[in-house]
Amino acid sequence: MNGFDTSIIEWLNQFARESRTFDEGVVLLTNVELVKGGVVMAALWWAWFRDKAANRETRSMVITAIGAAVVAILFGRLLAHALPYRERPFNA
Repeated sequence: MNGFDTSIIEWLNQFARESRTFDEGVVLLTNVELVKGGVVMAALWWAWFRDKAANRETRSMVITAIGAAVVAILFGRLLAHALPYRERPFNA
């Protein structure tokens, strides 16, 4: 593991086990699917149905954002397969 990764991990770990409530909240945020995807979906639905006057322009922006996200995911996966493998610092 390089020094950059080590410094980030050490900084983040200083908050671990300091507050039981905080630790349980972090675990809850990482395990609840509604928090991870539901907030984004609620924002997309709000943008889709919010304004009757600029409906066509707003929906065009929502579709563009979804398309850009799909392209970014595909590009990231392509890079993951094309570049050399690097083990995550947690597993090293």
